[in-house]
Amino acid sequence: MSNVIEDIKRNFNTGNALTKLIYINVGVFLLFQILFVFSFLFSIAELRFSSFFALPADITALAKKPWTIMSYMFLHNSFLHLLFNMVFLYLGGKLFLQFLHPRQLLSTYILGGISGGLLFILAYNYIPALKHQTIDVSILGASASILSIMVAIATYSPNYQIFLNFNRLKRLRWIFAIVAFFLQAFLQAFGNGVGFFGTLNPLMVGLIFFYIGTLERSPKIKYIILILIILDFISIPIGNPGGHIAHLGGAFFGFLYVKQLNGGNDLASGFNKIMHYFVSLLKHKRKLRKVYNKTKSDQDFRKEKLIEQAKIDKILEKIAKSGYEGLTKQEKDILFKASKK
Repeated sequence: MSNVIEDIKRNFNTGNALTKLIYINVGVFLLFQILFVFSFLFSIAELRFSSFFALPADITALAKKPWTIMSYMFLHNSFLHLLFNMVFLYLGGKLFLQFLHPRQLLSTYILGGISGGLLFILAYNYIPALKHQTIDVSILGASASILSIMVAIATYSPNYQIFLNFNRLKRLRWIFAIVAFFLQAFLQAFGNGVGFFGTLNPLMVGLIFFYIGTLERSPKIKYIILILIILDFISIPIGNPGGHIAHLGGAFFGFLYVKQLNGGNDLASGFNKIMHYFVSLLKHKRKLRKVYNKTKSDQDFRKEKLIEQAKIDKILEKIAKSGYEGLTKQEKDILFKASKK
């Protein structure tokens, strides 16, 4: 078990921004699941741990939990929610890192998530159809951040195509389509009417994947992302409007960020300076802690030596008064050990 923990720590410390983001998301999910299990085992009243970290639409609730504008993008309410988001984060992140810096990946993830969260809050406080739903409405998940990353790449390299070996899919396209059909149907049945591919009819999803199985290469990434954005937009009235609005907020930041970056203006420069400051502060504290621990150890060592020397001096005084035979066995042992050093 210790080896597994050491491997995880090593992979996290040596990994890039993408690796760290995935580890943090998975780690947070496991932590909350463990807390939930303990609350069940010890008959504690049902604790909604996620409510302390999910982003509320109500501004008064947000004022009491301001950290949720950041924490919500690292939370997931189910294993499937986590799994699909991490798959897309990995694929989008790998593609992102082919063109841009890992530091920019982290900036896009966090600032895209914040943008999605802000649009969600604004929508629920100012759009008439949503204002009456503000109380007890919250969102969680990395989807807005992930869509921000994917839109950023689609903006940076719109004609990029993902080359995959679709020859096998040609032979298996019926299986491919059927699996997509049942996956969409399952998620719509158990996901408040919204599947992994938005509100598309499962039959339509199956046909799309059948078509994908006939391709030699993927469509240009700009078309893939455009379809995802359109699906989010038309899904707002059907189910989970807050989540879809947050996705659009994240997408907007990804587009704006790269447009500004291409024009020579890095919107994340201020954020990067703040992150650099905190990272430097943490490293400085670690160094101070090491120095303090080392100094503390030296002090303890010197203190022990002084106490030991005082005992020896007391024993020598006793020998001078009453001779060696007057010593106890313990005193003789102390003197013998000291003579060996």
